[in-house]
Amino acid sequence: MLTIPLPLFLVVEDNKDYCSILEWSYQKQTPACQLYFVHSAEEALLYLDECFVKPQLLLLDYDLPGMDGLSFLAHLRHSLDWKDLPVILFSATEDAHLQEQAHQRGATQFVTKPSGYAATQALWQQLLAV
Repeated sequence: MLTIPLPLFLVVEDNKDYCSILEWSYQKQTPACQLYFVHSAEEALLYLDECFVKPQLLLLDYDLPGMDGLSFLAHLRHSLDWKDLPVILFSATEDAHLQEQAHQRGATQFVTKPSGYAATQALWQQLLAV
């Protein structure tokens, strides 16, 4: 019997504890996709250059070591292969200027990074409903 792999969400988040919260809260949902975590924009670029499974969504932290989320997003949108990939940029701050920059650089959506399990679970419910 042929098994079809679940769609992939690529998560770019440098805080490993937060990655654990994201993964744990996601697993409490009805998993509709795989999650793949990388911890920097540079790792994400390597993954995208060599991936066998094309991600359906990119969840991108703004505050990353090295290249930040906005710079990564601008780089991504210049690539013909990834210009249409849905990208949700998230940040711990609700800075309106940052939100505007995110949209100008091609973010599909900007969300304030949820804190705690319940808020993170609500984020997944929102993302999976789309």
